[in-house]
Amino acid sequence: MTRLSCVLTVPARATHNNQIVTGYALLQRAGIVDLAVRSAPNQMARFPAAAVVEATIDGKLVVAYDLLDGYNVDPAALERYRAGIDVYFKRSYDPRRHRPGDGVYPLGLNYPVTTRHSYFWRARDLWRRPVDRVEQFEDIPRRTTDPRVVFTVGAWDPDEARDQATAADREQINSMRAACIRLLRRELGERFFGGMIATPYARRAFPDLVLDQSRTTRRAFLRLLHQFDIGIATTGLHGSTGWKLAEYMAAARGIVTEPLRYQVPGDLEAGRNYLTFTDPEHCVAGVDTLLEDPDALYRMRIANYEYYHRFLRPDRLVLNSLLTALEVAAGSVHKEGLRSAQ
Repeated sequence: MTRLSCVLTVPARATHNNQIVTGYALLQRAGIVDLAVRSAPNQMARFPAAAVVEATIDGKLVVAYDLLDGYNVDPAALERYRAGIDVYFKRSYDPRRHRPGDGVYPLGLNYPVTTRHSYFWRARDLWRRPVDRVEQFEDIPRRTTDPRVVFTVGAWDPDEARDQATAADREQINSMRAACIRLLRRELGERFFGGMIATPYARRAFPDLVLDQSRTTRRAFLRLLHQFDIGIATTGLHGSTGWKLAEYMAAARGIVTEPLRYQVPGDLEAGRNYLTFTDPEHCVAGVDTLLEDPDALYRMRIANYEYYHRFLRPDRLVLNSLLTALEVAAGSVHKEGLRSAQ
């Protein structure tokens, strides 16, 4: 089999970018690509944001991966950058903002995942902790007769926002998260574990919800992920789909989440892969639906296991993007040939 030559340019060690590096590294291990990864902070000025990774395929096809939380980027800087890009994949993809044929495609869900590769060995602050590797998230669906619910989450400090609109967004996110935790605690008792990560802001604003720091490390979170059967997810910054949704899917968990605002590839569907809520009362109602119907919970876990392995596992997400990019490139070449023949 002929391998694809892939050169990744990573302008910043943003955690959002790890999923793409991991996906390419796994494809290299599988013999699908020959990979070189360039950590290029000296090229940061060329990129529209830190959470963007660029791949050059076989020395000619240039693919960009936008891992931003939303559309919070300077439009002029983005337009300049996209002028040199053949195919642009966006994590937070709103189809209403794009027109057919503009070269922008949905990428999929994002989460902070790594694998054994020299890129992560050099980033000692990431690799020193033996967590966040692909296999440490993954699990298979299991039927349970006594399901439990987990929701550990951060709070965003509005005073650190860059403008009033962002501050208001943070306050709304915090308010929803806090209200859900309080109601879940009250209604579910010992069947629920959840609270806020202990930051200075959370201690000031939500002292009754702050968890002991030993329960909110990444290692502790991964243990919780495999001890509980249903995970709660809320909307992230700039309307983004947070990391938790992808992490729950990797572990084949049942999910109750706020509605997703951005489009992803594949057949991810409310009712099958997750239940949605728009207020804390509906959050508890969705959880109750799964708690009271173990068969429905088991079916959801199977659906999430299947979606993860078809569209979300880092190597599969990247491979799907490569197949799309190659198809787009072939179509462009075909169109150029038709125009030349006319």
